[in-house]
Amino acid sequence: MGSRADYVVVEHGSWRLYSSHLAATTIDVDLMAGPVSALRFIRAQHGREPHDWLDDIWCEGAALVDLDRRELLFFASDLDGYAHRAAVLEVLCETWAGWCVHWAYDGLGDLVARVGLDRSTVRRGTSPDEPEAADSWVECLVTVDDGERVRAYPLQSCSAGEVVGHGDGFAARIPAAAERTSCPEFPDSGVHLDLPGRSAGLWTTDTLGGALERTAELWPGWRWEFWADDHERQRALAGGAVRLPTPSPDSGFGSIGTRLDRHRNYDPIGSAHRFIDRMAAHDTGVRPSPELFDHVEARPTAAEWAALEAAVRRCAAGRHRCSRPPSWCSASASSSSNHLPFSPR
Repeated sequence: MGSRADYVVVEHGSWRLYSSHLAATTIDVDLMAGPVSALRFIRAQHGREPHDWLDDIWCEGAALVDLDRRELLFFASDLDGYAHRAAVLEVLCETWAGWCVHWAYDGLGDLVARVGLDRSTVRRGTSPDEPEAADSWVECLVTVDDGERVRAYPLQSCSAGEVVGHGDGFAARIPAAAERTSCPEFPDSGVHLDLPGRSAGLWTTDTLGGALERTAELWPGWRWEFWADDHERQRALAGGAVRLPTPSPDSGFGSIGTRLDRHRNYDPIGSAHRFIDRMAAHDTGVRPSPELFDHVEARPTAAEWAALEAAVRRCAAGRHRCSRPPSWCSASASSSSNHLPFSPR
């Protein structure tokens, strides 16, 4: 039980850590009404000691609000696919006007690096899942150029980061039956492997959890490129080997509308209590974390809701074609240059 999120507020050269065990599934909505509303929500949550971060496994969403540099760095694991993420980023550019918005491609690792800590602070080693053919949800589209032709494999239960984690023998581990000439839905991530050239590239709309740090170790002699969320790079290299559906802007903004409507009346603490009561009735032995009910709801004001809804309407009316998210200050948040001499408080 739980939906864990970490938050960081940077101000006057120092930073403070907060967390909630119930808010990761709504982190996009909690940020979307703009910096004033977001900061009110974050500062209402449980303050933590500077060393007391979650880790890559337990953290399902996080945000860093840098008041000194007017930057927002965040990720959310509970978004509804590529089009929804693109729409969220577009609305954030509107509601955080004058700020630079970054997606944290390395997840929590980007946030700890941003405040001058080592990424190992939040790393937790896991074994990658085995690749399986995707019937509907496509976690990763892997395209493999063997020098004669390109083969495409839409996979579930294996993210782009996990592809890296399998090492340089991964292509041989993909079930031959997983090969497809079309993708059943738009993937969350993609990896292109050029076997003769020993080169690879990956893109993602999720997080990588330190995968890029391990390419030299796990893929010796290979050259890797990180393409952020630019799936067009893989599409070009695949050369027509696989047909991809086009993400629908309407569905992305529709997902935002649904989530905003649900969030108005959502009671995470009440929901947690009901879940625990059901578990207790079945004597499952499940015991809630003592921090589960530290969560505090601090929703947008009526005026902030109205401004947010107007921003969503403006963005939807002038929506992009959704091949990629809009231009939103896309400098890589994973760069080592993001280590700054902040001090915790």
